Amino acid sequence: MSLTSDISPLIPKQYKLKFIGDGAFGEVHLIIDDDHPDEEKYVVKTVKVSEATRDRDQNIRELQILRSLDHRRIVPFFGFSQSRFELQLFMGYMRLGSLAKYIIDNEPLDIMKTKVYTAQILEGVSYLHNRKPPIIHRDIKADNVLLEDQNNLRLSDFGVSKVLTELTNARTGTGTFNFRAPETFKSGTVYNVKADIWSVGCTVLEMRTGTPPYADIRRTSELIGLINQGERPDKEFKDCPQDLKHFWDKCFRFEPSERPSADELLGDIFLRQ
Repeated sequence: MSLTSDISPLIPKQYKLKFIGDGAFGEVHLIIDDDHPDEEKYVVKTVKVSEATRDRDQNIRELQILRSLDHRRIVPFFGFSQSRFELQLFMGYMRLGSLAKYIIDNEPLDIMKTKVYTAQILEGVSYLHNRKPPIIHRDIKADNVLLEDQNNLRLSDFGVSKVLTELTNARTGTGTFNFRAPETFKSGTVYNVKADIWSVGCTVLEMRTGTPPYADIRRTSELIGLINQGERPDKEFKDCPQDLKHFWDKCFRFEPSERPSADELLGDIFLRQ
């Protein structure tokens, strides 16, 4: 029985589910419309939640904000349904899966494909950052970038990862430390949209190398120490065009205030050549 729900009328009333994968928080199923079984438009992510969630009302408000987002570089969010122990998230279906998978299949991406995808990621980030109030993605990485087709991608899981962390009582950032800006590790620090810019740089590095940044660092404490000391993710990657090096120089500035905005990076020479 649903306790709270806010679902778009576009979601079919009667449907079957086809399992297509699982992620950090739950299983993902493709929605098969009983009346139009050949149409593949929507997925639902099912998450087991804790009764002990402290900020349930705030989490619901944040999920409702996601319903208002409408941009070609953002995976559409069609609402949610929450029962006592389960949360269902309804989203658009991205046929080719994650950019991370695409990188594994095609590593490393060539420079032109990297430029196209970087520009599209920044378009989505710009849209989020220019909202009133701004939305910080908090977890930009290739796993959270989904491909509609080989020429178009969309950002996924912005804000949702924070909400799901609260709902499931998870308190770790497993698998995402590699992409986080230095200021996000400082206790008590309130960080802003510039943290996403660092993560964009890390995602571009992942596209060009085929592996996440700091991939050879196994211990979390060592990784955090290196980032806090200002060791850049691209330190070992020497074979790159000069315009890409300058792009990373901007993304990986230690002080957040010195990093450019997403809009400024969209005009960078790396993306204009």
